Amino acid sequence: MFSKEEAKQLRIDFWTAFGVYMRQHTSLMGPKQKWVNYHTGVKGIFFRLEADAKCVRVAITMEQDDPGMRALFYEQFEELQQYLAVETEGEWIWEPSYTQQDGREIARIYRGMEGVSLYNKADWHLMFAFLEGNIVPLDSVWADCSDVFVDLAG
Repeated sequence: MFSKEEAKQLRIDFWTAFGVYMRQHTSLMGPKQKWVNYHTGVKGIFFRLEADAKCVRVAITMEQDDPGMRALFYEQFEELQQYLAVETEGEWIWEPSYTQQDGREIARIYRGMEGVSLYNKADWHLMFAFLEGNIVPLDSVWADCSDVFVDLAG
């Protein structure tokens, strides 16, 4: 078991190492794009990379305060469901309503890999490959489709 400080340092080391690992890729959305803190350019739409003691996940979250707008963005992603699956070579889990730990309701689309831990450095190569294998194709999808979401956000 790790102390809080050791766990915090491992999280920092993991995301720093992943950032370095991803330098081999250039985003289609621009040279200044940071993979760990992906900027979609649309208020309330985020690409989240998550890692913890049990799994690693890539998520598209819609976090608009207005439930109607959130539903509208979610429905637009549903229109792209087949395209997303083909481009990222796999199915995603779709949740039109998800309550976060802080009690806020969001919509999310995600996929994950179980059985790996951020706290086990031996798992990092698997986790990096999973994250890379999902965020790079997601970047390509976003480059093709972001204008639709920009227009919806109006």
